[in-house]
Amino acid sequence: MDTSLRFPGETKADVTVVLPDGVIYSFGRLPLSVSDISDVFPGTVDFPDGRSYPAAIKVCKDPGNRRFPDREQQVLREFYDLVERDPEYKFFTHTLPRPLGMFNVFTEDVALPASALKMARGYTSEDVRLFCRGAIPPVQVAWMLTRLLTTLATAHQQGWIHGAVLPRSLMVDWDNSKGHRYAKVLGWGGALKKGEVLTDMFPDSYQFYPPEVFQKGTATAGTDLYMFGQTANFLLGGDLNLRQVPESVPAPLRGAIQSCLIPNPHRRPHNAADFLLKVLRPAFLQTWGTPKYVDFNLPSVTSANS
Repeated sequence: MDTSLRFPGETKADVTVVLPDGVIYSFGRLPLSVSDISDVFPGTVDFPDGRSYPAAIKVCKDPGNRRFPDREQQVLREFYDLVERDPEYKFFTHTLPRPLGMFNVFTEDVALPASALKMARGYTSEDVRLFCRGAIPPVQVAWMLTRLLTTLATAHQQGWIHGAVLPRSLMVDWDNSKGHRYAKVLGWGGALKKGEVLTDMFPDSYQFYPPEVFQKGTATAGTDLYMFGQTANFLLGGDLNLRQVPESVPAPLRGAIQSCLIPNPHRRPHNAADFLLKVLRPAFLQTWGTPKYVDFNLPSVTSANS
């Protein structure tokens, strides 16, 4: 069934929304992606001071889903406020999408909440895994996990649980000519305050959620760390049902990830910052030595463009 959003009038025309403060949101009608909650459209956001950003415009399918864009904008604004107060956190301008505000899209009968984020370039890690035909090389998964976990650790320190740490929530890109790697942690619409109960889940991703979620337990940093572990397991080509990281993965890295997949939340790692500094980075050092840039190309894309 086609679940994309329907607008009245000519389907080829752009949608433009002008707010009283002069901010202009415009986007096309062909979605980049669709989901049960919202559709994502390519667009632009123009501010009265002359700033203009390419944007991902997320339009809710149901007016009752406003809590998702509200929460996403709230969390990201808090992060960017933190960056402005303390330059130490500038790193997160590279790992978090920039929030560009909210507005309503008026269809023939309802006002649908919409959220705008600065467009991120790259591929989701889920797509990268598919391009790599079943498993991403561990040395490449390592840098993806570092950026993901660094962002989660700071979110936890600010009192937030991501709640949807899935391969689709990590967008990555790289530039071999400059030796740069980029990542964005997406999907903050389902974020929770520590101690809240996680009730909004993606039905096609149940294997990524820890047992306590299905038992209506409260969300903790350990909840995110379990999902982080399953995401790492997926990227490495592991068995999600058995929570088993492949034997081909270097032992230090395999052991670190496996510890995140302990069903009992009280035995699982529960501090993302400590896990990164005391477990994951030492595992990388033991496996590969001093960190260095390793070129990466998507096999399917490389062969298609050669």
